[in-house]
This record gives sequence, structure tokens and C-alpha cells, in this order.
Amino acid sequence: MDVAREGIKTLADRELALFLHLPPVLRRGVVRLAAGADALNLLPRSFVEGDPFFASAFATNLGSVGLDAAFHHLYEYETIPIFCALGRVHEAPVVEDHEIVIARVASVKFSYDERVADGLYAGAALEDFRRFVEDPATATAGCA
Repeated sequence: MDVAREGIKTLADRELALFLHLPPVLRRGVVRLAAGADALNLLPRSFVEGDPFFASAFATNLGSVGLDAAFHHLYEYETIPIFCALGRVHEAPVVEDHEIVIARVASVKFSYDERVADGLYAGAALEDFRRFVEDPATATAGCA
């Protein structure tokens, strides 16, 4: 996302700037119209493809702006069922081979909607994710 860091205006930035220049009553009407079109599955493909909140999962790297991972609330707008937040990399004591050592670590936090996964399957998926992040070469051996 070098574009975002460099301050280059994207199409979404220009659309938002235009939207925010509308009078409040007109903005509310546009939002209601979009919500109605969405409910009827009539939103144009360009609207859906350009919106990050039309997704199956949402991942963010809060560490890139110096923040630690945080739990994210579930989002009703197009109901993204899984949020993943990665925190800043920092040094912390960890146990390796029964000894305490200082290592570079980062927190990863998930919020998920229980309607898409029960606890057993969510726990197994998170364990697979942990193994993959910690050792990608061996974690792929168990994948189908």
C-alpha cells in the first residue's frame, strides 16, 4: 500500500471527497439509496469491487503505524465475519527449548462471527494459522 503512505489520491479518496461536499440531507439520501440497492442486490460491480468491506475476511497490519494488535468489532455493513489484526513487531521474553530468550514477536488478534464457525472449528483453524505463521515450510504438509 505504498499509494496510501505516499498520500496519492485514489478513486475511493476522490469519491469520498465528492460525497462529503454534498449537503447532509443529500448524503443521507445517497446512503439510503445505496443501502436499498444493496438489499436488492442491485449495486453496480464497480461499487462492490472497490469497497474493502465487501469481503469474506478483513486483515489489517496495525504494526505498520506503530500500534499493537487490537480486537475489532464485527461490522454490519456487508457483514464481514472475520477480522484479523497484526500488531507491531517488538522484543519480548519467550521460552525456547526450556530457556527464556528475547525474541522478536508480534500479536495477532481475531474477531469472528460465531454464525460462520463454531468454537471447535475456529480453534482448529486458528491453530493451523499459528503453525503456518511460525513455520510455513512444515505447516503446508498438513494442508489438503
